[in-house]
Amino acid sequence: MAGRFFLAAAAFAAAVTSLPAPESVEATTFEYNGTSEDNTPASNALAVPASVPVQSYGGARASSYRHGSAWLPFGASMNPRLSQEATNGRSPLGTFHAPKYPHWISGDGTPLPQGRPWGPRTCGNTDPYKDPPHTGMTRYYDFSVTKQIVSPDGVNRSAIVINGAFPGPTIEANWGDWIEVVVHNDMQEGTSLHWHGLLQKETPWFDGVPSVQQCPIAPGSTLTYRFRADLYGSSWYHSHFSAQAAGGLFGSMIIHGPTDNAQYDEDLGPVLISDWYHSDYFDLVEQTMAPASAGLPPPFSNNNLINGKMNYPCQANDTTCTPNAGVAKFAFETGKKYRLRLINAGAEALQKFSIDNHKMTVIAHDFVPVNPYDADVITLGVGQRTDIVVTATGKSTDAVWMRSTVSLKCSLSDGISPEAVAAIYYQNANTSAIPNSTTSVTQTELDFCGNDPLTKATSYFSITPDPNPDVTQNLDITFQSN
Repeated sequence: MAGRFFLAAAAFAAAVTSLPAPESVEATTFEYNGTSEDNTPASNALAVPASVPVQSYGGARASSYRHGSAWLPFGASMNPRLSQEATNGRSPLGTFHAPKYPHWISGDGTPLPQGRPWGPRTCGNTDPYKDPPHTGMTRYYDFSVTKQIVSPDGVNRSAIVINGAFPGPTIEANWGDWIEVVVHNDMQEGTSLHWHGLLQKETPWFDGVPSVQQCPIAPGSTLTYRFRADLYGSSWYHSHFSAQAAGGLFGSMIIHGPTDNAQYDEDLGPVLISDWYHSDYFDLVEQTMAPASAGLPPPFSNNNLINGKMNYPCQANDTTCTPNAGVAKFAFETGKKYRLRLINAGAEALQKFSIDNHKMTVIAHDFVPVNPYDADVITLGVGQRTDIVVTATGKSTDAVWMRSTVSLKCSLSDGISPEAVAAIYYQNANTSAIPNSTTSVTQTELDFCGNDPLTKATSYFSITPDPNPDVTQNLDITFQSN
């Protein structure tokens, strides 16, 4: 379920009645519109939230830092001042020790059908919604959900972590495997986990949305989720309890599947992109749900992260903020092709992703392989994923910036640090050196709030919709306070 996670959960229950299947089905059409008859909000006053002026780039102390988005103090190198444990706990993401991924998880040596876990199925010959494989394998994970102090951008704050890691551990499986996750809630509040994008045809009760498919996991309690990896590609999991995802409770999912629509040498795994708030998620919910009479603006994000890391322009005498906490780093080798799994795991922001001096080839959106096409900038709404292949065309000594920018025209950022950067170092580069590359992404591209046109992002396996569906639903969407 994509969208803004700042909608506080409302507890409700729906009675479910089991009915026999009808002997015949007649086409049904209905319309639903929760606003007035002319499709306008009930109150124009409620449709316009209060606003605050966006602050200047870098804030009051911008002149104390090198310009170029990394917020490095003058004289500093790319060697971080904080340890990985301090910024991200036990997570390896954003370091040179982050794992690389195979094309599939190998088994015990038992011969595979057609040499692959999913047998003869390819991107081009299989409808994944109708013919997923059944591998007979289960991938097991054990998660302990707790709170701890972390400093992803150098600012100390309490976050929700899994097994002591922010972002949470990456789940990995082959298409058709079962995934079993034992979740221990070691907090003093309820929680849940939602497995974003999976169909859950066989196990709808494990979709992870409180008050819809399950009750929250109570404090001190344990719930075992078990579901099939019925689609393949890149995705993520996150809490669906209140706004806990904005507090750090999320991680990535990699489901290996066919790759006949693209070739690459190495899979560098997830690139989690997320807006970041220095306030606790309870405060964000309270501000979001305040009555219109309070005159409060919606929450504005304070920073932007790549794989849970970024620097921040600390203000004077702020003892809770450490400059040059450390940005994420990636390693390239000249001539190789790399798969990157871009995931917008944020709470609100529209992201614009790019790599200086490099062209990106898009091979999948969400769980849908597409006919490959080139792009200079990738747009990602909340919950969206895009798989890309990047050819390392630089020299062996090059160092360049990877960027993800919160679009200020389309999102709610306070304006101080809307752009996250990570450093890409080629095989002979000095990994303490500051990249001096510049972006070619234009302001017009940053200000555009839409995705790539559908004429470019065409599915590799075409599915023709039924021209005469049994049910047609027309939903009118308007912008207004909830």
